[in-house]
Amino acid sequence: MKHATLTVLTVCGALAGTVPVLAEDGRALPSATDTFAPYGSFGGWNVFVNETRGTCFAERPSETSVLQMGITDPAIYAYLGVFTQAPTEAESGRVDEIELLIGEQRFVGGVTEAAGNIPGGFSGGYIVTEDPGFIEALGAGSSMTATVGTRPPIEIDLTGTADAIDALSACNAAQVG
Repeated sequence: MKHATLTVLTVCGALAGTVPVLAEDGRALPSATDTFAPYGSFGGWNVFVNETRGTCFAERPSETSVLQMGITDPAIYAYLGVFTQAPTEAESGRVDEIELLIGEQRFVGGVTEAAGNIPGGFSGGYIVTEDPGFIEALGAGSSMTATVGTRPPIEIDLTGTADAIDALSACNAAQVG
């Protein structure tokens, strides 16, 4: 099993309107004051242009959960947010260790949680990484197992993620050009 440590900057966020993130260049995550426009749907993911930051992010909602991911341009940071309506022990601002298993690759790092202030009763959190292997693994994987702290692991379906990552790259390139 390959093991990698995520170089993680932690944040908390909300659906399609996140709170600001503490990334070195301030561009890793969208903020609640940013303006968004639809870019298209790819592999079951909806891709949006963040017109304020000139970057893009993807979101895959279901009835009980929402996944978000993005890649900055240039591709310095990547992020993944996982939110659920299922009961969780999430506490806004709490930092916990997270372990992500994607195929045979293991990524560990920190996640700052968000709860109670997310529209629709969702709670969860974001990880932000500078590890390009993380996005490669997401695109190649069919599922991911996430374990936060000592809580039971959750299985996350990655169907369509490779298409969404390709679309994110194209979307980001279109913003620069």
